[in-house]
Amino acid sequence: MILDLMFWNGDKDQANKLARLIADIEPAKRTDVIFLFSARYDTDHDAATVQYVKNKFPVETFKSTHMAAGWPDGPNKLIGDSYMNCVKIARQRNIPIEDEFVLFIEPDVVPLKNDWLDRIMKEYRGCGKKILGSWIGKTNSCQAHVNGNMCMRLDFWRTCDEIFHPRKRAAWDTNLWPYIQPHAAPSREIWNDWRLGLGDNPWRGVDFLWEPKSFQDEGNPLYGEVLSPSMFHGCKRTEGLDEARARLVDKKV
Repeated sequence: MILDLMFWNGDKDQANKLARLIADIEPAKRTDVIFLFSARYDTDHDAATVQYVKNKFPVETFKSTHMAAGWPDGPNKLIGDSYMNCVKIARQRNIPIEDEFVLFIEPDVVPLKNDWLDRIMKEYRGCGKKILGSWIGKTNSCQAHVNGNMCMRLDFWRTCDEIFHPRKRAAWDTNLWPYIQPHAAPSREIWNDWRLGLGDNPWRGVDFLWEPKSFQDEGNPLYGEVLSPSMFHGCKRTEGLDEARARLVDKKV
């Protein structure tokens, strides 16, 4: 698996903090996960953080050459370029792209269990689909889609070449829902609350991250099922990372 951490200037500090936490959660060095730092064209990698993560993972770094900023062009161009780079990494390492996948994560992700990576890898391997992620029912496009923090097989571009750079001016994951959804499975391990921190869904404290979850949209394949996810996306502040470190690394909670 390639663990692809994508970031740009505005969230660089949070991304580096997340990267160090992910490294510290792992008890020993592992070779089955490649850690990829993917940065926008105007963002430099933090050399100290890259070196720190190398203590636990094989590390690759990537910097997009597309001079795109703002939403949605900035994220769209970065994820497209980064995905192409993941395919390149696999081929350079003689890894069959038909068997390997990438887990895209953004800096507002929080790991909730010590074995979060193994849980996600196991779920993906067993889902029988090319894509695994949190299934969202209502979006700004009024269509169901799988959130961009997802697992995607490295040969999915053969099904949808627009994954590289969507032509429409909207977020790539909502843009490509007609192509992604038929090949996707809803995840029990990857949870998304994209409205967390917004005015109508204020921050509810770090304990919210560890509460049981359930999908409330009847169109969701996992509707009503009680879930205990191992990864949370949507934490716009660093309290979640601090709490995860206290619980999973320092064992203070």
